[in-house]
Amino acid sequence: DGLVFRNVEMRHVLTPFVINMFYFCDPDGKSDYVQSHDPLPLDDATPRLGSLTMENITATDAEYAGCWFSGLPEQPVEKVEMNNVSISFAENAGAGHAAMMCGAAECSKLAIWAENVKEIHFHNVKLEGYAGERLNFINVGSFKED
Repeated sequence: DGLVFRNVEMRHVLTPFVINMFYFCDPDGKSDYVQSHDPLPLDDATPRLGSLTMENITATDAEYAGCWFSGLPEQPVEKVEMNNVSISFAENAGAGHAAMMCGAAECSKLAIWAENVKEIHFHNVKLEGYAGERLNFINVGSFKED
């Protein structure tokens, strides 16, 4: 809880911002227990992400997605706050999986994907060169942009 990422410059990062609670790197990572998008009972093994803040960050030549935020249905990410963030996409961006999770379709120039997040707050967030809708939300409690 309370993670802050500040004063970062990224170039040619396929998906600059990824919060993924369905990460499939461990041996059991592709099991139903890890990949289920149906709410499971909360227990001691259920991961929790509190608040994350990203500020004063520039990402250029992104390809797959600018932001991919995936919390669990039974334990959504508490809060994502972005302040003074700029993301631009490569002109000839390729397509691929923005996050290491089963069921994530390939994408290219996807602006923002968020699912199972209680609160998102954007202040001075700029996206350039994306394709399709800017905001793609599923089960996002509240969104504020100023």
